[in-house]
Amino acid sequence: MTGPHRVGIIADPQVRVAPASLEDSPQWTGSVRHYSAVLGHVRTAAEEFRERQVEWVMQMGDLLDNANARVEPPCSREALAAVEAELIRSHCKGLERVHHVIGNNDIQCFSRRDWTAYEWARRARHAVGEDIPEVGAYTHYYHFKPFQDLRWRFVVLDSFVVSVVPNAENEEEEAKSLLRAVGTGSVGCASIPPDSSSDMYRSSMFGEAYNALAPDDVRRRFTWGNGGFGKVQLAWLRAVLDDVKARGDERVMLFAHNPVHPSVVNDPDGLAYDYDECLKVVADYQDFVVACVAGHDHIGGYTYDKSTHVHHLTVPSPLEASAGTGSRFLIMEFDDEMVWIQGSATVVENPISRAFPAADGLGAERKRQAQLTHRYVDFSNHWGVTWLAKA
Repeated sequence: MTGPHRVGIIADPQVRVAPASLEDSPQWTGSVRHYSAVLGHVRTAAEEFRERQVEWVMQMGDLLDNANARVEPPCSREALAAVEAELIRSHCKGLERVHHVIGNNDIQCFSRRDWTAYEWARRARHAVGEDIPEVGAYTHYYHFKPFQDLRWRFVVLDSFVVSVVPNAENEEEEAKSLLRAVGTGSVGCASIPPDSSSDMYRSSMFGEAYNALAPDDVRRRFTWGNGGFGKVQLAWLRAVLDDVKARGDERVMLFAHNPVHPSVVNDPDGLAYDYDECLKVVADYQDFVVACVAGHDHIGGYTYDKSTHVHHLTVPSPLEASAGTGSRFLIMEFDDEMVWIQGSATVVENPISRAFPAADGLGAERKRQAQLTHRYVDFSNHWGVTWLAKA
């Protein structure tokens, strides 16, 4: 075996370039989005990736912010060029070593058709021998073997195949059916006629009924900015894992923008629509699936599911890294038996939902409770976190 083999991980930089959009943006969660600083954090991560000689970079989605598409004139291509100029520092072989997971902001900046044709994404998939469908299929889920001398397989998933996110060229009818089937009216979609526009669904997902949901109610995931994997993709995932099972000598790591476990989000509104169906697949193949890695929830989180012995990690966003708090990236080092993790990031283990310093009393109380119970996972120690691969 040659080695060590390393992979860089970064999530949700949401790069903006329009000068008027670069001001710091305080969030109701108590954090601040530092749009003017995030490219510097990406540069720091990329330079560290190069220094540590990572072989691949997994960019966990929301590379760009949707504000790039909402300004006049739109500047999504300029934003993409700006972040490419930083990411290219990560590896001497260039951007074909960067795999882009699709996020909700990404498909508001470019259509699914454009992302399929995106040059560096195509090169990354060709670099691992993955055939890309002719434009028209717009699939952004695939799998590959990252290291030829190790038994790992990476599976890249698309958690927005089923969604009503605008401009996404998704399976909107399946999304509408799923939203109506919620049935409680909690997201305002239960009584919408099937032939209604996606705009009506998006405008119906907030209001008194939604706001009345408990802080940890997983129905909060049914917001227009979220999405799901869909029946076709989950059937494809089962087929991939069936092949892994038949070979009997590989271990799998899943990558998706949306988390699929309620214990790694700081608000259930970050979960994939059909996270529960995805977890059923993971449970059925728990002998081979070692970990599920995600982004989307900018604060990040970690849990170890004792029922399946699968690790779940939500990578925090560099966008909300204030000065002196690190650049929010991770490096994973692999061998056949272990995954060692290091990086400029800290996340909460089993975060309490919506424990933010919000104005309402409930939020303040949950924040106080969280401070008493939170256990932090600090990745800044030298290979401070280790995951055991399955026998």
